This record gives sequence, structure tokens and C-alpha cells, in this order.
Amino acid sequence: MLPTLIVNPHSDEKFLARVEEAAADSPSPRDLETALRRDFPRVVVRARELAGQTSAVWYVYREGRWIPEP
Repeated sequence: MLPTLIVNPHSDEKFLARVEEAAADSPSPRDLETALRRDFPRVVVRARELAGQTSAVWYVYREGRWIPEP
């Protein structure tokens, strides 16, 4: 089952499509980050790690950090 992806910025349709495509073949946040790095060199992917969390959630930041939506 794919993780829930929190993508920033969500309004970048090219980035969002590439993240969804690459996530299908990425078993870990690091693998996803590596797959995206060629097209988005500053990308950072982090897993959310909360006590009692039952599903995987990954944060994907195109610019390496959260940025405001345009």
C-alpha cells in the first residue's frame, strides 16, 4: 500500500505528477527522494513518525522545506 503523500507545493502540477509516479516504485522515503533528485535537486522526503501511527505518511518538499503556496 502506498503511503499518504503530503506534497509541497501542492499547486505545482508537474512536481505532484512526478511524485505520484515515482512513489509507486519507491519503498522508502530515501528511495523516493533519490528518484526525484534528478528533476528536483533540492527535494527532501521525510516520513512522519508519530507514536501509535498506523499508516505511512511521507512529506515531500520540492525546495527542501515547506514553502507558502503561490
